[in-house]
Amino acid sequence: MTGIALLAFSIANPDARVARHNVERWRETGRIDVVTLSRLSTDAAPALAVLPSALRDAALRPILARTDRDGALGWNLSRSRGRAYADDGP
Repeated sequence: MTGIALLAFSIANPDARVARHNVERWRETGRIDVVTLSRLSTDAAPALAVLPSALRDAALRPILARTDRDGALGWNLSRSRGRAYADDGP
């Protein structure tokens, strides 16, 4: 049962949902908390990549800095995609 719950949580992708919600709020209000967003995982990168470059860089730089410390054994698909969005944009 725990495995099923973990799988459901992973599929729900909460960090991406938080990032999308905050980007939508930024579009409506012009306000965004990049400090909070910078604490999310690389799953948030696609949603954050649509921000203007200064905001995008402020949010993604700390996320990617954390993944740099993991080395080759820390590779996963989410981190690979996150780096691609940070490097190239959407």
